[in-house]
Amino acid sequence: MRRWLIVGLVLFVYAAACGQKAREWEALGDTRADEGDWLAALTCYQHAFELDSAEFDYGLKYAEALRMTRDYEKAEFYYNRLYNKDRGKIFEQGQFWLAMMQKANGNYSEALRNFKKYSKKVKRESDGYEYRKCVQEIEACTWAINARRDDSEVLIIKVDDPISSPASDLGSWLLEDSTFIFASARKKGDEIPIHLWKSHLDSIYKTPEMMNGEEIQQANIAFSRVDQSVYYCECDVANICAIYRGEWDGNKIRNAQKLQHVNRDGYTSTMPHIALINDKEVLFYASNRPGGEGKLDIWWSELQGGQPQPPANCGAMINSPDNEVTPFYLDNYLYFSSDWHTGYGGFDIFRSAGKHRNFSQPENLGYPFNSVANDLYYSYFPFADRGFFASNRPGSYETNRGMCCNDIYSFQYTDSITEPLEPEYASLDELNKYLPVTLYFHNDEPNPNTRDTTTSLSYEDAYVSYKKLFSKYQSENSRGLTGEEKENAQYDVEDFYQFFVDKGMNDLQLFAGLLLKELQKGRNIELVIRGFASPRAESDYNVNLTKRRTRSLINFLERYENGVFLPYINHTSPDHGSLDFQEIPYGEYEANANVSDKLEDEKESIYSRGARMERKIMIESVVKGTTAPADSVGFSSEIHDFGTIGSRFPVEHTFEVFNFGTDTLFLDTAFASCGCTIPEMKSRVILPGTSAPLRVQFDPSQKKGYQTKTITLIFNEGTLEKQIEIKALIEE
Repeated sequence: MRRWLIVGLVLFVYAAACGQKAREWEALGDTRADEGDWLAALTCYQHAFELDSAEFDYGLKYAEALRMTRDYEKAEFYYNRLYNKDRGKIFEQGQFWLAMMQKANGNYSEALRNFKKYSKKVKRESDGYEYRKCVQEIEACTWAINARRDDSEVLIIKVDDPISSPASDLGSWLLEDSTFIFASARKKGDEIPIHLWKSHLDSIYKTPEMMNGEEIQQANIAFSRVDQSVYYCECDVANICAIYRGEWDGNKIRNAQKLQHVNRDGYTSTMPHIALINDKEVLFYASNRPGGEGKLDIWWSELQGGQPQPPANCGAMINSPDNEVTPFYLDNYLYFSSDWHTGYGGFDIFRSAGKHRNFSQPENLGYPFNSVANDLYYSYFPFADRGFFASNRPGSYETNRGMCCNDIYSFQYTDSITEPLEPEYASLDELNKYLPVTLYFHNDEPNPNTRDTTTSLSYEDAYVSYKKLFSKYQSENSRGLTGEEKENAQYDVEDFYQFFVDKGMNDLQLFAGLLLKELQKGRNIELVIRGFASPRAESDYNVNLTKRRTRSLINFLERYENGVFLPYINHTSPDHGSLDFQEIPYGEYEANANVSDKLEDEKESIYSRGARMERKIMIESVVKGTTAPADSVGFSSEIHDFGTIGSRFPVEHTFEVFNFGTDTLFLDTAFASCGCTIPEMKSRVILPGTSAPLRVQFDPSQKKGYQTKTITLIFNEGTLEKQIEIKALIEE
């Protein structure tokens, strides 16, 4: 007994000592945070948290420091742990910052749900920043989930050594003599000063040299388009920046002077850019001076003799309650970065058409310019057909702090810079990239309680009917639940309608327009449509149901824009185009085995997420009607041997399926010689010169000894059949 008392006393003394030490680390971290040194604060808070992980404040400050140092993955983990422990009682903004970190990591669905929940908590302050930010982020997450990611129109390459460094590399400028100037915060002792660096671009980048000496910290350079003047910014120890104008002698900046009007004492003016608009030079820059829309705004000032006139704000179309930075003007477009406007996360690059007095709604440049990280400092130089931007996206120099620092990326357009950002589909292969279009139905719709295989209703009728049942689905899906479980079940239905039902209808409208353009070129097109049903009814009934669902889509196309597709469907079009349909009514044969088929359990068999996901049809491919030569299909290997395995757990292998031909391959079906083997190929369309993964899972239970199983793949309407094998020796 005495021994345990001694042990308890030792542990008590140790805990007290740790608590004292943790408070010391916390106090030191607070000091460093107040000084703006978040990297040092992070180390201090981490020590405090490791000494006493049960103390809520230590965990909170550690999470905040992770966010401030851009280690978003760890920050999300600790914000999530804090929120699950606290539920917003102590740290009221916990759910908001959890959502922000989820978005920063590309977890848009989770972020969307938390933004929606938090917006309801702060709705009483509908004019407040947090509510407005939540509303904006809800829109941004929705956009990011649905955004197409096509990098076919631009080639992006990270500018590696000797330009990129483990420190932050910022805005850059390319002169016509191939001089490349950029800003970089390269470490010097215990300081991290920002300087301008100069390199030369031939076939490679030359080793950069620091410009104008170490005594002056400079960044964000821009050159006049009419004379030898150059503009840049300098920042003081309080990180308040001012814009300067100097002369460029071909090697250095000379005779620099601080500009009047655009600089204001106590406020930052930074990131200058000079544009030529209506034969007048205009200075665009970012500033947090009074009179703006939020934090850093973009302002403009006309130059007379190189001297700026009183500036004006670019207005609420461009600027927001958050930050708009790094302006660049070219060919009637203002390019800039914002952490408010609808984007993937962090700062995204946008463009807005117009002049300095009047701009259009900003347009996100999309992927691959933008990412979940910060993307800034867009610039483009037509004489070199080359542009640059800075980003701390994955693939940049990373430290143990995650996405720490920006690197410079170079890009080249494959087409003209003035082409629209929305993709133009020039071929059937391009159109196939848009697929599948997936359309969802209410239970036993259209035309319930019948074994008919056709219907007079169109998919639009089914969609409108499904929309009217939204409240019913919410109440049924949450029936019997309370509190947060009930709220989550209701949000699940809301998300399903938004990202599946509504998205399907929107995709169908867009696809129909693109399909019409192809038919008007005289193309002969066949749509492959697969129908699915939940397992609530028997199989033969469900097969007929999926045929009705497919027919509703055909009815939609026949009635689209007063019957514009009818001549193609009837093969009477004067431009000789034709439209046919290949219907594959799976019924319940491919339904998820985990979905309930119990008639008495309507909540699970009708209103659950699983049941909702099964009731659909998919426009899966656009077929030209060409045959596939035998040598057009190849595999990474035609036989995979798992070797000796046990019988308790399934094993899997992924084959790569190659298209060596000149026409698109369309996978009709893939099946195995045994129910124990399941082939899965998510992409059924393989473009020429590309490949797609085929995942094969093998369940060895109920098997003994040496086993060989065959997987058969059928392509292009049965014109080509290929087989591969898996093997295994199963030990009991």
